Parts: sequence; C-alpha cells; structure tokens
Amino acid sequence: MTTYKLDRMTQQNNAMVEESTAMTHRLSNEASGLSELVAQFRIACDQAAESSPADNRVEFVRRRV
Repeated sequence: MTTYKLDRMTQQNNAMVEESTAMTHRLSNEASGLSELVAQFRIACDQAAESSPADNRVEFVRRRV
C-alpha cells in the first residue's frame, strides 16, 4: 500500500469514529429524555383481583410534578 492509501484509510476511519461518537452522544441524550418521561408515570396494581395473575389489572397513572 502506498502512503496515500494509508492516509486516506486513516482519514476514513477517523470520520467513522467521529460519526460513531456523535451518534453515541445523541442516543445517550435521547435515552435520558425517555427516562425522564417514563419517570412521570407510576404503576398501580389492583390487589383486589387475587384469583389469578390474568385477572390483575395494571393501571398507569401519570404523576403530578
């Protein structure tokens, strides 16, 4: 391989690393935002229906902030 080809390949690899890093930060921010949205909800299980797990009701209630 010539020096030119090695340099070009190194630049391409560098660009891919930069894109991967940017995407990682973006996904991390989106995950944090989703976590904050999910934290607004709590799960309230209806304990009255104890005959079988299929009878249990799950209710999603939005927390008041």
